[in-house]
Amino acid sequence: FALDDKGRVELVAQSESTKTTLLIGKSPAHGRCFVRTEAAGEIYEVDKGLDNDAGVRVEKEERTLDVSHFYDLKIFGLTQDEIIDIAITKDDGKTLRVQKVLGEKKEPVQPKADLPKDAKPVWHITEQQGMEADEAAVSSVASTLSGLNAKAYADDVPDAERGLDKPTVKVKLRMKDGSEHEVIFGKIGAEDAIVSVPGKPDAYKVYKYVYDNVTKDLKKKEDEKKDEPQ
Repeated sequence: FALDDKGRVELVAQSESTKTTLLIGKSPAHGRCFVRTEAAGEIYEVDKGLDNDAGVRVEKEERTLDVSHFYDLKIFGLTQDEIIDIAITKDDGKTLRVQKVLGEKKEPVQPKADLPKDAKPVWHITEQQGMEADEAAVSSVASTLSGLNAKAYADDVPDAERGLDKPTVKVKLRMKDGSEHEVIFGKIGAEDAIVSVPGKPDAYKVYKYVYDNVTKDLKKKEDEKKDEPQ
């Protein structure tokens, strides 16, 4: 649990009238962690990544707390529901594009379009092949990218080793208001990936699961199609 004297992180939140102390242990999964309210008290598993929020990072299985982790590492602060178009281009030059579409003709939702209040656009693969998309998978990608945070700056990785000159993947998002946002993935390591954003001078490290999520299969599975009402 990493809640002993050596392993835990003490988080104190104090206001004018109250003081709350949490002892934070390791995370059993992304977005979860073990905590105690007293040094020898009960151990709880909570559904918040308090360790990450407190600036704790895992490097080669070692948990570290560094002041640099308190820098602004937010890459995107977008609204997920505003994303209407996601284009994922891999290093072989092929692009998988998913768009929100409407009606039987599957017309792509256009930027700045006034949609009826009862409109229910769905995700659809428009490149490489027109086919139904796995709504949950695409929504997961949109969620990951809309609120994308870095785990650290990539200052300790030499420019020549970042892999950004020959990107592994480029992802472009288009929003309802017509704005576009792009993130470029370079070197993919065992625990993290190097990314950059056009217009921003810094290169970042993100957790490898971000890359894994973005590059997963987004096609609707055959068994899901069979379960749909006819």
